[in-house]
Amino acid sequence: MIDEKTVFNKYIVPSKLVEKFNLKCGYEKSFKLLDRQLSPNRYLLGISKADLDQEKLEAICKQMNMPGNFLREFQDHLADANLILLGFEENRENCIFKIYLEFWDKFLEDMSQRTNKTVPGLLFLGFKWDALDNTKAAITKYTYYPQLTAEGILKRLSDLYHSHEDKTSFEIAGENIRLILPPAWQGSILRQRSSNTICLSARGKA
Repeated sequence: MIDEKTVFNKYIVPSKLVEKFNLKCGYEKSFKLLDRQLSPNRYLLGISKADLDQEKLEAICKQMNMPGNFLREFQDHLADANLILLGFEENRENCIFKIYLEFWDKFLEDMSQRTNKTVPGLLFLGFKWDALDNTKAAITKYTYYPQLTAEGILKRLSDLYHSHEDKTSFEIAGENIRLILPPAWQGSILRQRSSNTICLSARGKA
């Protein structure tokens, strides 16, 4: 267990950086359910890339102690991004810093030029590392599947869990989809993350 003072000092880093550089941002609070564990200390701050110059971005990455080997890939994808998200997450074992790049505008532009409107594409790129030891790090790609119906999500989940003996997670996910989506929404556009986390998208719906 990490002591509360250390957790708090890491928790406030992203918000302090937004304040320091006088940036406008959106705020998203969330929680995470793990095996016998609830992680409530999670948040993201969304900042328009237009509000961040190279100097500010480099300073933010440095002060959040982003691993040096992540910087090149981050910079390589920066031109295509429209949104930068700074984040923090606490769980039982550690604290995690996160920086995401969102490519929604780029995805829409690419899709407008395709005949097949169901081709998946990169929506987010997530850079994540231990706030106390940045050698423990990972990069996660989040894929957007346009026009994926509830039935399509269930089919993909079924395929993923086909060889698993314990299908509890699959059953919970399926039940959640059925509870969340009334019949009128069954053909709605859904967003599915390739890391197997399901997110509903209300884009284009009242």
